[in-house]
Amino acid sequence: MRVRVEDKCLAEVEIYGNGDTLGRYVKSEIVDTFSLAEGVWTIEIKAWDRGGNHTVEEINLKVEKLPAPLLISPANGDTFESIFNNVNVKFCWRGVEGAVGYEIQIDNTPDFSTPMVDTFIYSNSFIFQFPSKYRIYSWRVRGKDITGRWGKWSSVWGFVTTTIPSGYSTGTMKIRGDAYEN
Repeated sequence: MRVRVEDKCLAEVEIYGNGDTLGRYVKSEIVDTFSLAEGVWTIEIKAWDRGGNHTVEEINLKVEKLPAPLLISPANGDTFESIFNNVNVKFCWRGVEGAVGYEIQIDNTPDFSTPMVDTFIYSNSFIFQFPSKYRIYSWRVRGKDITGRWGKWSSVWGFVTTTIPSGYSTGTMKIRGDAYEN
């Protein structure tokens, strides 16, 4: 939560959250940011002028974790094939309102005990180069808000990388009339 108060006549301002003091200021201009835990909050702002007169404003708000991003690609169960040493995979997900960035984790185990990728990015897509040998990977994403709170994890999707293209077969091919064996 960000609070901004500007009034040349102010002498003192107190800010409370659910009865606890969040801040006390003795100046006429205040800009401060508070990180509030998940839950229902009653924010009370009390201000006094130099003559001792005061006013109280109360705001009720509900603080929730960011929702989980919706994964787009690679789709659950996709296979990436290559005859080369590496495969580039582009990860995409639907952005979450209120997120300033995202953490993406990719691992070769679905429990993410030792993720091979665990990085923070500022967009809703990410490209990574994998070795193209046969391997099953899992991936997930979560958002982070402006106060540094992490949102909920997305569902976990899996995909496969491999060097052998499906449908690849041995046989004879002709190039300019000459026959070659694969």
